[in-house]
Amino acid sequence: MPKLQRFAWNANPESDIAGYRILAARVTGNYSLPATDVGNALSGTYLEDADGDWFHALIAYNTAGEISTPSAELGPLKLLSPASTVRGS
Repeated sequence: MPKLQRFAWNANPESDIAGYRILAARVTGNYSLPATDVGNALSGTYLEDADGDWFHALIAYNTAGEISTPSAELGPLKLLSPASTVRGS
């Protein structure tokens, strides 16, 4: 059964940040696209469609379309019911 993971983070201090994307992987560091784009919000959710371990990271993108390196990885996270909240910086 699909479940949501909720994430929150601190803003990137650069003045031209246009938004953020949540990355997800079943194997550490093995992120695939598409990522979940949450715009310029400082929190977001990711719908996980399979039980087990999940790894997540965050990237920022700027108005020129350039992306940051991924944040520190969160995980492995176990799916919790109904949803878990993870706060990062």
